[in-house]
Amino acid sequence: MEVPDAALSFLRPPFIAMKKYLKNHKMLFAAILVFCLDSLPSALARDPHYVAELHPPVIAEYEGAEIIVLFTKSNMKNEIHNTHVPDGEVFYISRRPFIPKLNYVWKIEDEEVSSVFFYEWKTQPKAGKTLFLLTRNRLSNSSFSGYEYSVMEFPLIKEGSQLSLAFFPGDIQESALTNCRDGRDLSTGKTVICPYKTAASVKNYLSSQDAIK
Repeated sequence: MEVPDAALSFLRPPFIAMKKYLKNHKMLFAAILVFCLDSLPSALARDPHYVAELHPPVIAEYEGAEIIVLFTKSNMKNEIHNTHVPDGEVFYISRRPFIPKLNYVWKIEDEEVSSVFFYEWKTQPKAGKTLFLLTRNRLSNSSFSGYEYSVMEFPLIKEGSQLSLAFFPGDIQESALTNCRDGRDLSTGKTVICPYKTAASVKNYLSSQDAIK
């Protein structure tokens, strides 16, 4: 389902500045859901009572093109038992050039999005700008109490004048950035510290890997 042009006209320059856009992101999120629910892939996402915001929208810019990236959350994950419901999903809309269409990217299987940030790879084959999600899950069992942090990588792809966001599930994930535990090991009584639980620490890690490739 396409978004009516008038509904999102405030997204196009010069109607709104970046600062004002970020300040009013909840209005943007609500407007997009109202006009785009039919295009969401999961059954739950078709009802506005089921959908919330997992993280505020962000603007991704690359070589003059822009997209608005949205992060939706299911409010009914624990109440649906006949189908798998991810914790969240990622979508984007092209802002420059303006294309009133909601594009599905991928699912989020973690409870929280702690941070969204960008990193520009300098070496091949990844050279270019990438959006990263730092996610967090609460972990509580007989052997551990705390959190697990993971990182998701979404390359920005420019084709002609249009920018898109991609996710490649077959790519090998960095083991250091997957299920990184932070909390207390109950079997030993020791504190476990995840070295990659902030955007800054993850960027430093990416930079170190970029330099040796």
